[in-house]
Amino acid sequence: MGLGLRGGKVLKSTVRVPEGGGLACISGAAIGSETDATLLSGPPVRHDGGMRELLLVGAGGFVGAILRYLTALWLAGTTFPFATLLVNVVGSFCIGALAGAMEKGSWVEAHRHFIAVGLLGALTTFSTFSLETVALLRGGQHGAAALSILLNVALALGAARAGLALTA
Repeated sequence: MGLGLRGGKVLKSTVRVPEGGGLACISGAAIGSETDATLLSGPPVRHDGGMRELLLVGAGGFVGAILRYLTALWLAGTTFPFATLLVNVVGSFCIGALAGAMEKGSWVEAHRHFIAVGLLGALTTFSTFSLETVALLRGGQHGAAALSILLNVALALGAARAGLALTA
């Protein structure tokens, strides 16, 4: 599933590729009213194996996972999950900037595969954020859990908006 913008509407979509290649089915629905395929998922395309896309996503994921790991090492030893907060905010800014650039036609589909799906998909860690928040709650650190939720959501949304504004 991907998220994107088209005509100021936030959209979500699902991409289904039949086994053995064939025509990809991209269904999209506006979170609101309009139905359309998302900018980040792109228009329906013919897939004949998709090896190039898989390699781009894999290469981006390799880089993103390493960056995520290095960030965790850099900020290790703190009781607050700063590494997760940092990668979620930076990743949200970057995906906002990429979406804005793609809206203007400045970037090509290969950039989306490598950066948005691969690199940012591996770098940002919402599942880790969820687990760390539950751990804070289980440890009785309710204030830290609430602060983590507030900062991750507010700063990531603000960073995505700033990224879009940067390319407007």
